[in-house]
Amino acid sequence: MHSGDCDATARARQNVQAFCQRVLGDDYKLELVNILLDPTNARQLGILVTPTLIKSSPAPETRMIGDFSDENRLRQCLGLTN
Repeated sequence: MHSGDCDATARARQNVQAFCQRVLGDDYKLELVNILLDPTNARQLGILVTPTLIKSSPAPETRMIGDFSDENRLRQCLGLTN
C-alpha cells in the first residue's frame, strides 16, 4: 500500500520489487494499491501508515512498514528466515 508517487513510495516499491525478484524469482505476486485512489481498500485492510507491505499468503499474515531497505526485516516479514 502506498499513498502516491513521492520519492519514498518509489524507493519502497523499488526495494521490495528488487528483493522479491532477486530472492523469489517469479514465484511471488505483488499487488500495489494507491490508498489515495482506493481508500476503501485501505480501510478494509486496516492500513494506517504507508508504505505498508502485507504478506497474506502463506499464513500467517505479516506486515512491514517503511522503505523496505532492510533485507533481514524483509526476510522475516516474508517468512524466509530459518
